[in-house]
Amino acid sequence: MTVRKPSNGNAGTVRMSGKAAVRVHYAKVGAGRLSRALPEGDFVPPSSSNSSIIAARIDATEREAGEQPIWEGYDNAATRPTRRPHTVSTRPAVGALYTHLVRTFCPEVLVEIGTAFGVSGMYWLAGLEENDTGHLYTFDPNERWRAFALANLSAIGHRYVSTLGTFEDHYSKVLPSDVPVDLCFIDGIHKSTFVMPQVGMLKARMRAGSIIVLDDIHFNDDMAACWNDLAVRDDVVCSLQLGSRVGILEFAGQ
Repeated sequence: MTVRKPSNGNAGTVRMSGKAAVRVHYAKVGAGRLSRALPEGDFVPPSSSNSSIIAARIDATEREAGEQPIWEGYDNAATRPTRRPHTVSTRPAVGALYTHLVRTFCPEVLVEIGTAFGVSGMYWLAGLEENDTGHLYTFDPNERWRAFALANLSAIGHRYVSTLGTFEDHYSKVLPSDVPVDLCFIDGIHKSTFVMPQVGMLKARMRAGSIIVLDDIHFNDDMAACWNDLAVRDDVVCSLQLGSRVGILEFAGQ
């Protein structure tokens, strides 16, 4: 087992021979599947058959949505009450890596906390559709954003269940307690007081080798400390950063 100093590198993408690469840096390297799927250094994700559709939907969403109000329950609403899709959306190279993860690990249950405009969901769903197995269960309380997300997800496929509401309030209703989670993307409220309980709820449902992906791990000092704690925990087999924005954990399981 190797533990390395956390990276505070660039946004996570570089250009290699005209293609966008994602910079991978391991915080902890063990005998997990993650270290075999994503090598250290600049990684160019393989292309997806849905890439052109996703790109077209991203452009259409940006044009049609404009500024949209954030969820009124978000405690930062008073200082910045609206967002444009591109400010909260996954970048294409990172999205392509998400699709690659799904194709590699073949999850049957993929949970997304924070659907937003459905951009990251399209990348996750693209992998499920190409595998022809599994379902995405995505949660978001923002009704205005969800209308755009449903159009985007449906353009890729139908292996998804979209829930209007918070993950905490609806998770047990959507997924019975005997349904294990294979992969989860946490991209809701970027505070440890939300993220840590969400990780705990997910871990109780995970199989050995399940993966949690966290967006905006350096959103603020609190999230950076949260990530640095999670990345080196004993029950984490592997942990890595994609640039400085995204963190990925592979757990030993229950």
